[in-house]
Amino acid sequence: MVWSDTSLAWDAYELIVIRSCWDYHRRPDAFRSWIDLLASLGVDLWNPPATVRWNLEKTYLRELASDGVRAVPTAVIEQDSSRQLETVLRDNGWTEAVLKPAIAGTAYLTSRVSLESATRDQPQLNEIITHSDALVQPFIPEIKTAGEWSLIFIGGQFSHSIIKYVSDDFRVQSEFGGTVILKPAPKRFIDEASVLLMTSDTTHTTPASMVLWLMVSSHSWN
Repeated sequence: MVWSDTSLAWDAYELIVIRSCWDYHRRPDAFRSWIDLLASLGVDLWNPPATVRWNLEKTYLRELASDGVRAVPTAVIEQDSSRQLETVLRDNGWTEAVLKPAIAGTAYLTSRVSLESATRDQPQLNEIITHSDALVQPFIPEIKTAGEWSLIFIGGQFSHSIIKYVSDDFRVQSEFGGTVILKPAPKRFIDEASVLLMTSDTTHTTPASMVLWLMVSSHSWN
């Protein structure tokens, strides 16, 4: 079933499990309305509506960081802001960074930018903030060598993990040549992710959770 199919009678179902809503980021308001509709109909949704809404925008990274989670440093540029990309990079001391929408999937409008090319990259930021907040994060070179881990938890218990590798691009998605391998994660990743889920009011009660992990030199970010 497709979430945007208006011909479906959602109240005919007792439970809806979200699988792959790849286009939600292009119509976030409509997606939020759909979540609200299911809640108003009393249809159970996995994960719960509050978690889905919270996870919709990547600005949750600031909340996690404020809770002590070692998240990648993130500068948020609000929608319709007049801030300049060069200023954001200089203020944070970043020479290379990744620019992306706060609401996105499959690396939508995600690009690698730099202090040197900030003037040329500004139109990309301008495009994003016409419809969404934008995120700027330092470029982590280990993404090209160490890969990105995804740890999946079901019912609060670790289930399995995968690691994503880039090809010639910096993005791990298959659309850009990235590959995915089922592989056991290091125990310390699993242990720390378990603590994160248990201490997070938003995620620890969900049926299924995924934690992203990136090794960076002597420490890790998620």
